[in-house]
Amino acid sequence: MKLVSGVRPLVVAAWSIAATLSTLSTAATAATAQQAQTRLQINLREAPDLASRIVAVMPQGGTLEVLQWQGDFVRVRRADGVEGYLKHKYLVGATPPVATAAAPAAAEPVVPSTAATPAPAAAVATAPAAAPAPTAARSSTAAAARWTMQVSAGSFFSGRSDGKVSADLAQDVPGASIRDLDQQMPYANVRFSYWVAPSFGVELGYLILKPLDFSLQADDPERDVEALKDSLDRNLPVTGPGITLALKTQKAWDRWRIEGRAGAWFGLRNDVSFFVDDDKVRQADERVAGLLGVSGHYRLHPHWDLGLELTGMHADHTVGGAGLVLTFTP
Repeated sequence: MKLVSGVRPLVVAAWSIAATLSTLSTAATAATAQQAQTRLQINLREAPDLASRIVAVMPQGGTLEVLQWQGDFVRVRRADGVEGYLKHKYLVGATPPVATAAAPAAAEPVVPSTAATPAPAAAVATAPAAAPAPTAARSSTAAAARWTMQVSAGSFFSGRSDGKVSADLAQDVPGASIRDLDQQMPYANVRFSYWVAPSFGVELGYLILKPLDFSLQADDPERDVEALKDSLDRNLPVTGPGITLALKTQKAWDRWRIEGRAGAWFGLRNDVSFFVDDDKVRQADERVAGLLGVSGHYRLHPHWDLGLELTGMHADHTVGGAGLVLTFTP
């Protein structure tokens, strides 16, 4: 009897320690940090508040370690150790912690005893513990769209030289030719983009190309002025102001971003001027040109990018352009 009563407390203590270690192991497994990716290029903030200071900028698809959930915000850590806060809706692969039911207390082991066995008590039915409410599935829809504004300037270059245009012009108006044709056309462009998804958007812009000036020679220019206008319209590239409409796509890596666009330029007034007997004649008509462009950008500031753009336009003839582009993101 003394031996049994002395062993019993030791067995109970060992059983409790084993149950505690099992609980701690389960908690450690549950507390393992999650890895998640950003849905789009997003700011990390110093505190769980959109008005707090920006400590870093994460690119689209960047990997973060989820440390702590605080309402709509999560505290995360980058690979370089920088920590910050962002809203959990901008993360892919992050799941909020689910409260687990407490592990049942370990049953006390049965120790042999010579004491009289009492009469069995009536069994009491125990209701099963309620299962935790299911967590609402997180939407995989991309984060809210945003606006960007871009300003660019550069030059378009035409492959239509004096000789090529003169040869085509002479087929329509015998004896006609041109000289002093400038093949470089400076341009300025302002455009606004609305990103429907992190990698897809639409663009509306205003593009101005410097009008072409050149000298025209013809046997009877006053008689052939209308024929000359029609021929020049077919043989010279588009110029003047116009509206651009395009679809856009982008891909970002850390501070770098590549952007592509395809659409059309709708000329408001195609300015072509030429001289007939020292009198300047201006031709103004509306034309449409296809537009294709690609640009590379480097983030200088959370709100500003600087990049280089290459653009091609085609109506009756193709012109190519290059310029600098500055992007503002609110």
